[in-house]
Amino acid sequence: MKKLYILITLIVIVSLGGLSFYLDLKACNMPIYGAMGMMASAFFVAITLIWMLIKKDSTPLKITLLALIIFFIEVVYISIPLAKKQDSFNKKTGFLIVSALQAHHEITKRYPTALLSLIPEYIDELPRTKSCSGRGDFSYYSNTWHSYRLSFEGMRYNNYEYTTRTKEWRIKE
Repeated sequence: MKKLYILITLIVIVSLGGLSFYLDLKACNMPIYGAMGMMASAFFVAITLIWMLIKKDSTPLKITLLALIIFFIEVVYISIPLAKKQDSFNKKTGFLIVSALQAHHEITKRYPTALLSLIPEYIDELPRTKSCSGRGDFSYYSNTWHSYRLSFEGMRYNNYEYTTRTKEWRIKE
């Protein structure tokens, strides 16, 4: 029975730890307290498993519970809010480009073929997104003179898109 518990605990901890680590990397927001929480959780799990195997004692179950609580706190209260904050920043930054595109369209009656065409008449410089590599560029595609698609890679698996049809940021499907 103890071996089954140890196996289940190990699978749960490794799954949560892997998910938490991947989500932090995806959001590119690995704060020191998040990294420390994951390291501490892995340390507690290792101690629990070693103790249970060597001493054949279930006392360290409290340590395993503590590790699960730390993972939960790290994912729910640190990683996810930071990713939402970055997506919000990218959307606000994207609206600067949208405004410049609209101004360009009002004057020329068409959208530009490239975002660089907006500089310097409509925007001083092209804003960049926050991404896993530090800073990224918005993607832009104008398929006709009267429509365009602006997008960026969001955090937590989401890619956001703004089009002349939707006139809002939506998760790209």
